[in-house]
Amino acid sequence: MSAPAAGLALFAYARARRAVRVLADWGGVIVTARKKPKDLVAPAVAVPNYAAPLTITLPPDVRELAALQREAEADAAALATLDVDTAAADVDAFLTDVVTRKDAALAMRKRVTGPAYQIAREVEGWFRPLVAALEGAERHLKGLLGKQRLAALAAEREARELAAAAAEAGDAETLLTALEVAAEAGARDDARATTRYAWIVKRIVEDLLPDEYWCPDAEKIGAVAKAADGAGDAPVIPGVVFERVAIVGARR
Repeated sequence: MSAPAAGLALFAYARARRAVRVLADWGGVIVTARKKPKDLVAPAVAVPNYAAPLTITLPPDVRELAALQREAEADAAALATLDVDTAAADVDAFLTDVVTRKDAALAMRKRVTGPAYQIAREVEGWFRPLVAALEGAERHLKGLLGKQRLAALAAEREARELAAAAAEAGDAETLLTALEVAAEAGARDDARATTRYAWIVKRIVEDLLPDEYWCPDAEKIGAVAKAADGAGDAPVIPGVVFERVAIVGARR
């Protein structure tokens, strides 16, 4: 599916929502949307992986969709007032109704977005090699420039330290030379790339690390909780408090 065809499909959908018949020709691809459309069909074009026509199933009339939204929001607000003390015995039925309606809404959305995502993936595939080549060059140049800037920063700091020592010793000649070196190392008036400096962790010497920088292995502790029988006794790990929770699944 060509990019113009994708754009035309969206254009036709927007017009069809107002129950206007649309017949357009863009890049040799014709898309027709009839009054109260159910499906929007774009004929197949000579692109790999698109051997059959692409069908985009439209949702109901937008006004109907808005009405469903208002109904869902009103129901959600009403259900939010329920709690353990006031909830009726039919909470289970409420849950089934909610998830059924949600599944229907997600299925409706997927019928539209699925083909659209397929178009997006195809277009991304066209540009991926180009972008990857440029990104590789960008990473290399940034790394090279970063090394240059780090070397210049080190030279500038070293020169300024030398200038401070020369000033303290009263060595005017060394002071002047060091200041010139520092100024030259830090001069980047014509640079287009910006640079900021930050610290990252290069390595950790665990034997020297203070206790306050050690942290529990939350993933390992969570695995112990997950492996324990939820209806049985709580697992035991010194310093860890476990709480039993109910995980509710909804039936459709």
